[in-house]
Amino acid sequence: RSRQGRSSAASDVDKGQIQQALKRELKSFDITKKKDLILIGTAGTPTTLVAIELKLKEYNPEFVNNFVLTEDIVRSTIDKLIKIPKKERAKIIGLEKGREDILIAGALILVETLKIFSLNKVIVSDGGVLEGIAYSQT
Repeated sequence: RSRQGRSSAASDVDKGQIQQALKRELKSFDITKKKDLILIGTAGTPTTLVAIELKLKEYNPEFVNNFVLTEDIVRSTIDKLIKIPKKERAKIIGLEKGREDILIAGALILVETLKIFSLNKVIVSDGGVLEGIAYSQT
């Protein structure tokens, strides 16, 4: 089997585990059918995905805040990352050192979360959960 074949197979296993865990954990929330739901992604994975998309050599929250990260962008980034060996991922502009091995899992979680809520985008915030709560109150 080719190296690429192994990567795809591994991603399928992770994806199935992620889908099951998210469905189990999010079942208790009564918001999956709510209309006009806006998903806010804070810190970690969403901000890194934006930094990669914008090819930010130096992280700048002004470019990241309020960026609309679409499912297509996330999927495209996953596809690129899976094909690159972990040690080589550190060379990707926008990818913070130390996130090479966890970004794919985080991106898969984001895609599955979008699916569960029937959304195709997330608004990214460099801030934390409190800013997301404040946004939801406006």
